[in-house]
Amino acid sequence: MGSPSLSYNGRRYHGAPLVSSLICLGTPHYSLEDYPFGRVKETIRGERLEEGGEDTPGYERAKGSSLWYTNLCYPGVHHQDVRYVSVCGRAIKGKQWRPGVKIEEFVAHSAYKANCGNGDVWGDGVTDLKSSLLEGSEHVVLPGCMHSPSSSSWYGSEPFFDAWAEFLL
Repeated sequence: MGSPSLSYNGRRYHGAPLVSSLICLGTPHYSLEDYPFGRVKETIRGERLEEGGEDTPGYERAKGSSLWYTNLCYPGVHHQDVRYVSVCGRAIKGKQWRPGVKIEEFVAHSAYKANCGNGDVWGDGVTDLKSSLLEGSEHVVLPGCMHSPSSSSWYGSEPFFDAWAEFLL
Protein backbone atom coordinates (compact mmCIF):
# COMPACT_ATOMS: atom_id res chain seq x y z
CA MET A 1 0.00 0.00 0.00
CA GLY A 2 2.67 2.58 -0.86
CA SER A 3 5.68 4.24 0.72
CA PRO A 4 6.37 3.87 4.46
CA SER A 5 6.96 7.64 4.64
CA LEU A 6 3.31 8.56 4.06
CA SER A 7 1.53 10.56 6.72
CA TYR A 8 -0.35 9.32 9.77
CA ASN A 9 -2.88 11.82 11.08
CA GLY A 10 -1.25 14.51 8.97
CA ARG A 11 2.31 13.94 10.20
CA ARG A 12 5.31 12.15 8.69
CA TYR A 13 7.68 10.39 11.08
CA HIS A 14 10.39 8.72 8.91
CA GLY A 15 11.60 6.75 11.95
CA ALA A 16 12.33 3.30 10.50
CA PRO A 17 15.95 4.10 9.44
CA LEU A 18 16.69 5.05 13.06
CA VAL A 19 15.41 1.77 14.54
CA SER A 20 17.32 -1.51 14.57
CA SER A 21 14.98 -3.46 16.88
CA LEU A 22 11.34 -3.10 17.89
CA ILE A 23 10.68 -5.05 21.08
CA CYS A 24 7.03 -5.26 22.08
CA LEU A 25 6.27 -6.28 25.67
CA GLY A 26 2.75 -7.66 26.09
CA THR A 27 1.50 -5.61 23.15
CA PRO A 28 -1.79 -6.65 21.55
CA HIS A 29 -1.00 -6.58 17.83
CA TYR A 30 -4.38 -7.95 16.87
CA SER A 31 -7.62 -7.26 18.67
CA LEU A 32 -11.32 -7.52 18.09
CA GLU A 33 -11.52 -4.46 20.38
CA ASP A 34 -14.72 -5.90 21.78
CA TYR A 35 -14.40 -4.19 25.16
CA PRO A 36 -17.19 -4.78 27.71
CA PHE A 37 -17.77 -1.03 28.13
CA GLY A 38 -17.08 -0.02 24.52
CA ARG A 39 -14.15 2.02 23.29
CA VAL A 40 -13.46 5.63 22.43
CA LYS A 41 -13.59 6.01 18.68
CA GLU A 42 -10.54 7.67 17.17
CA THR A 43 -10.52 9.73 13.99
CA ILE A 44 -7.64 8.51 11.88
CA ARG A 45 -6.47 10.36 8.78
CA GLY A 46 -3.69 9.30 6.50
CA GLU A 47 -2.62 8.94 2.91
CA ARG A 48 -2.54 5.15 3.25
CA LEU A 49 -6.26 5.05 3.99
CA GLU A 50 -7.12 7.32 1.09
CA GLU A 51 -4.77 5.38 -1.20
CA GLY A 52 -6.69 2.13 -0.70
CA GLY A 53 -10.09 3.76 -0.69
CA GLU A 54 -13.38 2.78 0.86
CA ASP A 55 -13.43 -0.60 -0.94
CA THR A 56 -10.38 -1.78 1.02
CA PRO A 57 -11.36 -4.50 3.55
CA GLY A 58 -11.12 -3.03 7.04
CA TYR A 59 -11.26 0.58 5.80
CA GLU A 60 -14.15 1.64 8.07
CA ARG A 61 -12.60 0.06 11.18
CA ALA A 62 -9.20 1.56 10.36
CA LYS A 63 -10.68 5.08 10.27
CA GLY A 64 -11.64 4.68 13.95
CA SER A 65 -8.80 2.60 15.44
CA SER A 66 -5.02 3.05 15.49
CA LEU A 67 -4.60 -0.72 15.87
CA TRP A 68 -6.77 -1.51 12.83
CA TYR A 69 -5.05 1.27 10.86
CA THR A 70 -1.65 -0.20 11.65
CA ASN A 71 -2.71 -3.73 10.70
CA LEU A 72 -4.26 -2.50 7.44
CA CYS A 73 -1.43 -0.20 6.36
CA TYR A 74 1.66 -1.75 8.04
CA PRO A 75 0.82 -5.45 8.46
CA GLY A 76 3.07 -7.84 10.34
CA VAL A 77 6.80 -7.27 10.06
CA HIS A 78 6.55 -4.25 7.78
CA HIS A 79 10.09 -2.84 7.66
CA GLN A 80 12.55 -5.50 6.53
CA ASP A 81 15.56 -3.72 8.08
CA VAL A 82 14.01 -3.70 11.58
CA ARG A 83 14.22 -6.70 13.92
CA TYR A 84 10.77 -7.32 15.41
CA VAL A 85 10.50 -9.17 18.73
CA SER A 86 7.17 -10.01 20.38
CA VAL A 87 7.44 -10.77 24.09
CA CYS A 88 4.48 -12.06 26.09
CA GLY A 89 4.04 -13.52 29.52
CA ARG A 90 2.26 -16.81 30.12
CA ALA A 91 1.14 -16.31 33.71
CA ILE A 92 -2.66 -16.43 33.92
CA LYS A 93 -5.22 -18.59 32.19
CA GLY A 94 -8.47 -16.68 31.88
CA LYS A 95 -11.54 -18.18 33.53
CA GLN A 96 -15.20 -17.22 33.44
CA TRP A 97 -16.66 -16.07 36.71
CA ARG A 98 -17.96 -18.77 39.06
CA PRO A 99 -17.39 -19.51 42.75
CA GLY A 100 -13.74 -20.32 43.40
CA VAL A 101 -12.33 -18.38 40.43
CA LYS A 102 -9.66 -15.86 41.41
CA ILE A 103 -10.36 -12.23 40.51
CA GLU A 104 -7.20 -12.01 38.36
CA GLU A 105 -8.35 -15.04 36.33
CA PHE A 106 -11.73 -13.40 35.74
CA VAL A 107 -10.17 -10.04 34.80
CA ALA A 108 -7.77 -11.82 32.43
CA HIS A 109 -10.73 -13.70 30.89
CA SER A 110 -12.47 -10.38 30.13
CA ALA A 111 -9.32 -8.83 28.63
CA TYR A 112 -8.41 -11.87 26.53
CA LYS A 113 -11.98 -12.22 25.24
CA ALA A 114 -12.02 -8.55 24.17
CA ASN A 115 -8.84 -9.14 22.15
CA CYS A 116 -9.10 -12.60 20.62
CA GLY A 117 -12.72 -13.60 21.26
CA ASN A 118 -11.81 -16.37 23.70
CA GLY A 119 -11.21 -15.70 27.37
CA ASP A 120 -10.17 -19.26 28.26
CA VAL A 121 -6.59 -18.85 27.04
CA TRP A 122 -3.17 -18.02 28.50
CA GLY A 123 -1.49 -14.64 28.66
CA ASP A 124 0.10 -12.06 30.94
CA GLY A 125 -3.15 -11.11 32.68
CA VAL A 126 -3.99 -8.34 30.20
CA THR A 127 -2.83 -9.56 26.77
CA ASP A 128 -3.36 -13.10 25.51
CA LEU A 129 -0.58 -14.96 23.71
CA LYS A 130 -2.39 -15.10 20.35
CA SER A 131 -2.90 -11.33 20.20
CA SER A 132 0.63 -10.49 21.32
CA LEU A 133 2.72 -12.58 18.93
CA LEU A 134 3.12 -10.48 15.78
CA GLU A 135 3.23 -12.55 12.62
CA GLY A 136 6.78 -12.73 11.26
CA SER A 137 8.42 -11.46 14.45
CA GLU A 138 10.67 -13.42 16.78
CA HIS A 139 8.53 -14.79 19.62
CA VAL A 140 9.59 -14.88 23.27
CA VAL A 141 7.12 -16.42 25.74
CA LEU A 142 7.93 -15.86 29.41
CA PRO A 143 6.29 -18.38 31.79
CA GLY A 144 5.12 -16.60 34.95
CA CYS A 145 5.55 -13.06 33.58
CA MET A 146 2.73 -10.60 34.34
CA HIS A 147 1.68 -7.47 32.42
CA SER A 148 1.44 -5.15 35.40
CA PRO A 149 4.55 -3.37 36.73
CA SER A 150 2.91 -3.44 40.17
CA SER A 151 3.70 -7.17 40.18
CA SER A 152 7.15 -8.37 41.18
CA SER A 153 6.91 -10.72 38.17
CA TRP A 154 6.55 -8.29 35.26
CA TYR A 155 8.58 -7.66 32.09
CA GLY A 156 11.07 -5.36 33.84
CA SER A 157 11.86 -7.64 36.78
CA GLU A 158 14.44 -10.40 37.12
CA PRO A 159 14.71 -12.87 35.44
CA PHE A 160 12.31 -11.62 32.75
CA PHE A 161 14.28 -8.52 31.80
CA ASP A 162 17.33 -10.55 30.82
CA ALA A 163 15.21 -12.81 28.58
CA TRP A 164 14.32 -9.94 26.21
CA ALA A 165 16.99 -7.30 26.87
CA GLU A 166 19.50 -9.25 24.77
CA PHE A 167 17.50 -8.16 21.70
CA LEU A 168 18.42 -4.53 22.42
CA LEU A 169 22.00 -5.14 21.34
